[in-house]
Amino acid sequence: MPKKGIKVKDKWKEKTWISVEAPAIFGNKIVASIPVTNVENAIGRCVETTLFDILGENEEQYAIKLKFQIREIVGGVAKTEVKQYELARETLKSLIRKGTSIVDFYKNLETKDKAKIRIFAIVYTSSRINTSKKKAIRKIMDEIISRKAEKLSFDQLVLESVLGKIASEILTEAKKITKIRYANVRKIKVLSYPLKEALASSLS
Repeated sequence: MPKKGIKVKDKWKEKTWISVEAPAIFGNKIVASIPVTNVENAIGRCVETTLFDILGENEEQYAIKLKFQIREIVGGVAKTEVKQYELARETLKSLIRKGTSIVDFYKNLETKDKAKIRIFAIVYTSSRINTSKKKAIRKIMDEIISRKAEKLSFDQLVLESVLGKIASEILTEAKKITKIRYANVRKIKVLSYPLKEALASSLS
């Protein structure tokens, strides 16, 4: 039995709740509130959400998962940057059909503002295709994504991926090879964030 007179500390009462704000490209919307013992210790932590939680436009946005990393705390609000974008695995699995092909592609790239990312794209065909057609579709994905990375800042590239603009370009070109059921950027993983000097240059 615990000794009388000993008070047990309520750790939850000692915590401070801070609001977590999405990056500017997602309208700086508050996406979560998290408890912290020390506010500064929150820097570097990641918060996961979905595009639906941010925009709330349609149920398909539940499949778009976003991970934000806290970079600083300002006035009790955690400012974040995109750490990862990913399509839900359940959604990708539901698109698999017998007698069809999946063309997967990934590449490490550097954006206009010197962010280093690993980007993954995927194409589902309407029928089974041979190796040469798969190679031609991968070449299309490579060319489009590499061109985007060269011209766009990190934020712009993420936004075009999330909103399906890059997927639309891949679909348009890949349809010249064979019938396509679905195409998308399925994942972006941040390897290193934009350099401040390059970021300022890309905004000027």
